[in-house]
Amino acid sequence: MTYGATTYGTGSYGAGESGDRVLYWAVQPSGTPNWADNSTGAGYIAAGLDGTGAALPAGHFGSQEYTVAGEIDMLTSASGLTPGQSYEFGFVVYDTATVSYSNVVVSDSFRTTGGAAAAGGGKSRKPRKRRYQVEIDGEVHEVESLQEAEAVLAEAAQKATETAKLAIERAAKAKRRPVRKIVRDAEKALEVPAVSVPPSLQSYADQMIGKIRAEYQSALSAIEIAAHMAKREREIEEDDEEVLMLL
Repeated sequence: MTYGATTYGTGSYGAGESGDRVLYWAVQPSGTPNWADNSTGAGYIAAGLDGTGAALPAGHFGSQEYTVAGEIDMLTSASGLTPGQSYEFGFVVYDTATVSYSNVVVSDSFRTTGGAAAAGGGKSRKPRKRRYQVEIDGEVHEVESLQEAEAVLAEAAQKATETAKLAIERAAKAKRRPVRKIVRDAEKALEVPAVSVPPSLQSYADQMIGKIRAEYQSALSAIEIAAHMAKREREIEEDDEEVLMLL
C-alpha cells in the first residue's frame, strides 16, 4: 500500500515521508458497506469495525508501526476467514504526532481458497448420478440405473404379451368378418414397438424386442388360422342350408 497526501487532520502523508505512523487494516465480507473515506471510516478500521460499525471477529483486523518512507505492507496475516468466501480489505494510516488519519483505501474483492466453497460456495455437491433414457414408441423413460432401464424394457415385453392375448380374443369375437380385415386389424394392433436405448443396453433391448416380435408373430398366425377356420365353418353352414332348401 502506498498512501497519498489526503488527510483528515493537520498532518500531511507524502509517500516519501517517514516518522511515527501506524497502519491499521481490517477485512470484511464483500457486500458489506465500505468504510467511508473520512475520519469516521478511518476510525472504524482502527477500532476493528466493519463498514457499518459492527465489531469484526479476532483475526479480521490488526495494526503495525510504520517508520520507513515509501510502500507499507501488512506484516501479519488475517486469520479465521471462511474458505471460499469473498472479502475486501480496508487500510488507513494514523499519524501519532498530528493525531490524524490518512485517506481510506479499500482493496478489490478477493475470494479465499480451500474447501468445496472455493469452487462455488455453500455445501459440497454430491456427485450427480448418471441417468439413462429408454424411449419406447416416442415415450421417454428416465431412470437412474441400468437395472431400472432393464425393468422398463421387461415391463414393455409383459405388456406385449397382454396385447397379443387381447388381439386373439378380439379376433375370435369377429369371426364372421372377412379374413383379410381380421388379419389387417390384428397387424395394426401387434406392431413391434420402436425402442431406443443407450449402447450399454442395446443387447438387452434386442432380446426384449426379439421376444415381442416372436410373440406377435405367433399371435398373428393363430389369428389368421382361426379366421380361416371360421370362414370354412361359415361356408359349410351355408352349404348345409342350401341343401336343406333343395330337399
